[in-house]
Amino acid sequence: MNNKMKFSIVIPAYERHEVLDANLWRMAHADFPRNEYEVIVCDAWSAHGDEIYKVCEKYKDSLNLIYIDLGRDKGWLILLHP
Repeated sequence: MNNKMKFSIVIPAYERHEVLDANLWRMAHADFPRNEYEVIVCDAWSAHGDEIYKVCEKYKDSLNLIYIDLGRDKGWLILLHP
């Protein structure tokens, strides 16, 4: 995170590509300087992993967005037991 960043938004996206799209759209259209925050999307390669990646690609130019693929079918276990 650089010195201008004020906060990070972390979104777990397992099986939630429709909700993710709606939330990223709202963030992309928010009246807040985009260089002051970052959005981190984590996916554990759910059944809709391709759709989640496509949603992230859709907003990569309008948000400071980081996509993290944790691997297929590992879900929350990776987050609790690295």
